[in-house]
Amino acid sequence: MLKFLKFIEPLKKLYKFLSDKKHKSKWAKLLVLSIHVCTCLLYLADNLVWLSTFGIVRKDVNQQMQWIHYKDVFALLKNVLSSVRAVLAYVKRR
Repeated sequence: MLKFLKFIEPLKKLYKFLSDKKHKSKWAKLLVLSIHVCTCLLYLADNLVWLSTFGIVRKDVNQQMQWIHYKDVFALLKNVLSSVRAVLAYVKRR
């Protein structure tokens, strides 16, 4: 049950990030914003996959995609964006 509400944490981080007035570049803000949105959507898709295993919602969104595929896409996007952020932070520190 605790995993079911896990999407709330990225929403809190997103709110905190948007309310922070530090001077960052537009690209850095966009990157962090995208990471938080992908994380939130990942947890929502995970909940839908979980609900579909019990038959509460349909397993397929449309004829070609299932919820688990959306979950995998959001996980991939989140990890790629996080990797880009880490590389940029490393390059900036050098």
